Amino acid sequence: WQDSLNSTFRNLAPATARSYEQGLQRFILKALPHDSKQNRSLRELLKVLDAPLQLRETVEVLSQVYSRATLECTFSGVKDFCQFLYEQGEMNAIPVWPKGRTNNKTNFDPAHYSPEEAQALVKAASTTIDSHPLGPRTRHPYRDPAILRVLFATGMRASELIAANVGWIRGQGTSRKLSIVGKGNKRRVLPIGQNAALCKIFDEALRIRKAMGGKPGS
Repeated sequence: WQDSLNSTFRNLAPATARSYEQGLQRFILKALPHDSKQNRSLRELLKVLDAPLQLRETVEVLSQVYSRATLECTFSGVKDFCQFLYEQGEMNAIPVWPKGRTNNKTNFDPAHYSPEEAQALVKAASTTIDSHPLGPRTRHPYRDPAILRVLFATGMRASELIAANVGWIRGQGTSRKLSIVGKGNKRRVLPIGQNAALCKIFDEALRIRKAMGGKPGS
């Protein structure tokens, strides 16, 4: 199953494959809590998956411990594993998945920078190497504050910004768009043409990159 997750045929992102594996491990620990690692066999796991009551109990236990996002990752991994077992003839049918009750923990908004904190970060990133109180550091005088401004304006993941290239910027003027390849190799398009400040950042970054000969990291 692990080999199939990482095969080119599945075309899963490495992070997704790891998430599926971790989800299955999480499920096994709750489905077979009293078994030692040596006794956690496929046969014992199949007994749980084939028994609606035991499967529901396991789902309920997981639902009281983990967040909705973690549950989704967990169940996606187990369902994928069941599909694999069915295709290999190890299961006669794919189990009907019960719905778990999510825990009653209050969902708070994630922590975020205040406008003052964001301005302080951009200011710190804009300082020259010589004037920084902590001494010489590797810093590009334009790139670093531009990175922060793009993250604040678009909500991109850090990994997405690192992987970005000039081909992601498409169109001109008010119809300009930013095409982002994100998690799971999924693409989403952000209309940025109306954000003059953001477009200016991209234009300046491209101008500097061209002036520096398009060197990596510029």
